[in-house]
Amino acid sequence: MTVIQGTKLHDPSGLVSLRDQKGNVMSARFLPGEILEAVIAGPVGRRGVLVRLPTGFVVAETDIPLQVNERLRVKVEQMQPKVMLRILDRNVSEVSKIDEYLRLYRADPKALLKSFSLVNEIFGVKGMAEAPNDAVVADLLKIMQNVSSMVLSRDTATNPMFIRDFISGLGLLLERRLAGNIRSGRRSFQDIFGSPDDREGGLKAQLLRLLASLAMEVDENGQTNQAGATRNRGINQFAKFFIESIETFQVLNVHCQENEQKYFLQIPCQMPDGLRMQDLIVEWDGDGENTRATGESCRFILFMDMDILGRLMIDAALSKTAINCHIRCGEDATADFLSSYLDQLKSRLTVAGYRVGALTLETDGDIESTRYRYFQERVVHAADTVNLFA
Repeated sequence: MTVIQGTKLHDPSGLVSLRDQKGNVMSARFLPGEILEAVIAGPVGRRGVLVRLPTGFVVAETDIPLQVNERLRVKVEQMQPKVMLRILDRNVSEVSKIDEYLRLYRADPKALLKSFSLVNEIFGVKGMAEAPNDAVVADLLKIMQNVSSMVLSRDTATNPMFIRDFISGLGLLLERRLAGNIRSGRRSFQDIFGSPDDREGGLKAQLLRLLASLAMEVDENGQTNQAGATRNRGINQFAKFFIESIETFQVLNVHCQENEQKYFLQIPCQMPDGLRMQDLIVEWDGDGENTRATGESCRFILFMDMDILGRLMIDAALSKTAINCHIRCGEDATADFLSSYLDQLKSRLTVAGYRVGALTLETDGDIESTRYRYFQERVVHAADTVNLFA
C-alpha cells in the first residue's frame, strides 16, 4: 500500500494506497528516497486516482484534492507497511483555491438558505435601530427589497423571467470573469469578485457597499467610532456571512460549468413555515457553448421540498422539441395525487410544441438520500477536480 502525503499545513493529511491496474499492491518498483515525476491521469471511483509514473500507471487512494493532468514531484518516504510518497514543492493551484470554496459548501450546504432566511430579522427593525446613519438605513432597505424579489413566492411567481433575474441577482452571469480572476492568483474576495464600483447592481454588490458604509463611520475627531463599530457588529458579521455564501455558490457554479457543463441553482421558496430551498441543476450535452446558445439537448434535475406534497425529484431531458420526464415522489399519497394530472401535463406540453416521449411517475421513499448521492457524485465532487475527502 502506498501513501501520498502533502507538505503544506493546509493540505489534508492524506494516505494513498497504490496498486497497479490489476489491483496488485505496489512496492517492488520503488526505492526509498527515490524522487519520481507523477501525473494525475483521472479519477477512479469515489476516492481513487489513476497516476502515471515512469514505471507505468498505478491506482491510488488519497484525501488530498488533486487535479486531472496535474504534474507532481513525489519522494518515496517509506516502503513498509505502506509505500508513502510525499509531494514536493506543490504550488497552490487554481484548483486548490476553488477547492477552498467547495470545502465551505460541504461544511455548510445550507449557508445560502440561512442568509436568505435571516436577512429580515437582522437587517429589519433591529438593524435599523443599529444603523449609524440614513445612508446605511437606505442600504438595508434596498438589500431586503432585493432579497424579497429573489424569493419564489406568490408575488414573484408571476414573473416569467424569475429564474434569469435570480441568476443575475446572485452574480452567476459573471462566471467567466470570476474564473479568470481565480486563475490570475487573486486572493481576497474583492480582488476575485470585483469591487462594488465596477459591477452592476446585484445582491452582493449591495452587501459590499453596506460594509463600506459601516467601515466609514468616524467620530468628530476623524477616528473610527469604536462604539459604532461595536453597535454595528451584528450587521457587519451577517453581511460578511451572506457575501461568503454567495461567493461560495458562484465558485461552485464556475466549477460545475467548466468541468461538467451544468448550472446549479438553489432557489429559496416561501412556504407557510418559512423558506425552503429548491435545488435546480441544468446540464448540457456536447461542448456546452453551442448547446447553451441554442438551448438544445439539455437536462433539468429538480429536487423539491414542498409543504403538502413533500419531497419530489423531477428529471426532465430535452432534445430539440422532444421531452422525456421522470417524477419521483417521497410518498405514495403524493404519487397517487399527481398521477391524475399526467395526461393534462402531456397535453399541455404537446400544445406547447413538444413531442412527449416517456412521462413516468414512481415512489421513492428516500429522495433525500438520492439527492445526497447525486450531489456527491455530480456536483460537489464533479469532473476534473478530484475532491477526495472522507
